[in-house]
Amino acid sequence: MKRRDFLRDVLFAGGGLALSPAALSTLAAQGPDPSAAFGATLVRGLVEKNGASFQPVRVPLPHVSDGLEAVIRLDNATVSRQTVPAGANELEVLISAVESPRTAKISLEITGAVTEWDVALKPVRRVLIYVLSHSHNDIGYTDLQANVEVKQMQNLLAGIELARKTADYPEGARFVWNLECMWSADLFMHRMSSADQESFRDAVKEGWVALNGMYANTLTGLCRPEELIRLFRYGTKLADQFGVKLDSAMISDVPGFTWGTSTAMAQAGIRYFSAAPNWFDRIGSLMQVWQDKPFWWVSPSGREKLLVWVPWTGYAMSHVVGKATEKWVGDYQERLDEVKFPYDISYVRWSGHGDNAVPDPQISEFVKYWNATYTWPKFKISSTSEAFSSFEKKHGKELPEFQGDLTPYWADGAGSSALETALNRNSADRLVQAAALFAVRDPAAYPADAFEDAWRNVLLYSEHTWGAWNSVSDSENAVVKDQWDVKRSFAVNGDIQSHELVKRALMLPVRKGSFPAARNSLDVDIYNTVSWQRSGLVLLPRELSSKANWLFGLTKFRPSPRVVSRWARANRSCPRFRLRHPRPCWTTASCTCAWMKRRAALSNSSAKASPETLRTPRTANS
Repeated sequence: MKRRDFLRDVLFAGGGLALSPAALSTLAAQGPDPSAAFGATLVRGLVEKNGASFQPVRVPLPHVSDGLEAVIRLDNATVSRQTVPAGANELEVLISAVESPRTAKISLEITGAVTEWDVALKPVRRVLIYVLSHSHNDIGYTDLQANVEVKQMQNLLAGIELARKTADYPEGARFVWNLECMWSADLFMHRMSSADQESFRDAVKEGWVALNGMYANTLTGLCRPEELIRLFRYGTKLADQFGVKLDSAMISDVPGFTWGTSTAMAQAGIRYFSAAPNWFDRIGSLMQVWQDKPFWWVSPSGREKLLVWVPWTGYAMSHVVGKATEKWVGDYQERLDEVKFPYDISYVRWSGHGDNAVPDPQISEFVKYWNATYTWPKFKISSTSEAFSSFEKKHGKELPEFQGDLTPYWADGAGSSALETALNRNSADRLVQAAALFAVRDPAAYPADAFEDAWRNVLLYSEHTWGAWNSVSDSENAVVKDQWDVKRSFAVNGDIQSHELVKRALMLPVRKGSFPAARNSLDVDIYNTVSWQRSGLVLLPRELSSKANWLFGLTKFRPSPRVVSRWARANRSCPRFRLRHPRPCWTTASCTCAWMKRRAALSNSSAKASPETLRTPRTANS
């Protein structure tokens, strides 16, 4: 019988072990249980009885001997005499809990025949292990994006239902579904029924579903500054809508993050960052250096900091072990011993079985069994926020502080699609310019929904999936091409939308009294849409210079010696936050972005121009 089939049929009661009828009949049919070859094993769980602490040792029976007496000795001292139950294949004995590692000799005697094993006895760690259940959001790569969308919305419904079913379980075993990314919540709130949306809201308020603030598992090295801010905007918006606090973020698979991410998270109210990269593939030394070494990540300004923690095996714990078992608990403590983990609180990610996996109900059943059977370690299924805040309260002052990038590794994918990457980065900058223009010209006309849709496309292009799983080995496969068509569309659509928003802003009528009236139809407004004083090249549309090739200012611009069809040089700095003009300055209190306006004119006067002045340059990227 395979070991996993045997474990499936095992029934646990109290500190002992019993077998289901199915397991008993199977064992009887095949004779001696092969599990005896594994030897006696220690369970690294603490059992408390009558004020004393014990640890279980499982002793295999070399053959089934119904009704015979079994004598178990520890280092030649008898610790148990018991009658072998019918069909049993192992016996359990409780020994006094050890305080330090040592090797002991366990012997089993039945009818004079003695079998001995050396057993490594190790103390039980008195550690509280938080379990963060979630599904890793791969938007593509393992499947077509449209299929992933459906999966993740269904995962949310399944998570809510599993939390409802386990709501009366003991504390710690009640299921909590962590939304790894806000992308799936965004989909859910746009596509699901009103009843489902209400169920989602109630589950969040009940604590059955936990929000984590990052929109997607993003390659932050690609992001423009405002894009980093937007990465957390939807999460804070939804938390406000639901009336809950949002102070945590998750990222999975991605090995590395730019320093500016810490500032963006802090400004969004996020204090806790569960970073769980791919645990083996193209990750450099990230896991080796940072795994299970929580620290404070200090922002570039030095005024903010975040608690960052990379768990053992990143997000892939459940992928590696398959299911939670007593052996896994022992292996986990062994790992904590190896790295000399100094804290009495830890956490693991539990992301089901594969990427975009469904919620795993087995974890609640295991935690329920374990916590009822053993005093330590303890397990608790929780949100990221609860796990990290609990850790901070107890150990926050002990943690080291670090500054700088956790240098990203996976930007090579973006380099393989340089055209689309350039489009997307330019779109992010253009959306900032468009927002500034709306703030200057007419803040009330700001089309929030259109901007959100454009930013969504920008963010989804920067999301970490690049190509399908077989895009290298089978690049002409239809699935590979279909996935890339979707990925590319994010950049293309973002480019179209950002241009359209700039055009809409420039077509707005200027609020009455905001600026001096134009003196003639060729007047041009020049805006500084960034938050610092600047000078440099001004790019004009070709249409505005179709009848003339000379730009001059009122007093602040000087004619350029090389002004041609779409270039003009501003030789004086453009100030931030206010406008300069020969007439008195004016400002707009409602403007949330830095801006500057100068009045310049394209004149078709008889100004003399040399052939050098009229020469048309090569096309320059804007």
